[in-house]
Amino acid sequence: ISGFRLDPDLSSLVADRGAGAVLMHNQRGLDHYDVIADITAGLEASLSIADSARIDTAKLILDPGFGFGWSVKQNLEILRRLPELTSLRFPLLIGTSRKSSIGTVLGSNVDERLFGTAATVTQAICAGIDVVRIHDGAEMRDVVDMSDAVVRESTSVD
Repeated sequence: ISGFRLDPDLSSLVADRGAGAVLMHNQRGLDHYDVIADITAGLEASLSIADSARIDTAKLILDPGFGFGWSVKQNLEILRRLPELTSLRFPLLIGTSRKSSIGTVLGSNVDERLFGTAATVTQAICAGIDVVRIHDGAEMRDVVDMSDAVVRESTSVD
């Protein structure tokens, strides 16, 4: 959850094993200036560590770290501004599933956040996110398939 920044030696292990990695930005304990600029700077630092370890860039996915050191307002801003992260030119992942920000907005408990999660997953896919981390696989499959059909024209319907 630190994109190698808290444990740079982990990058060597990933490189030695030829493994892939999700590099997540974690804003906890860091000064905040601009949500996307902060995320971009953090992910670029992580990419630099990965590059120094000679990790195959084709095996990397970037995660902006929704919920990791951000307020509810900032998490919503991340969702609104996700398209700006596509400029990094890496596959993007986000994990909004059942997060407390959804609960705060909807006034719901963790087991009542299915539709809030569906909304954030749809927003993320529409914004260019490639991978979503979710809890409710069967339910979110329909959300992902429908969103992909709209955004990426990925359907067999003629």
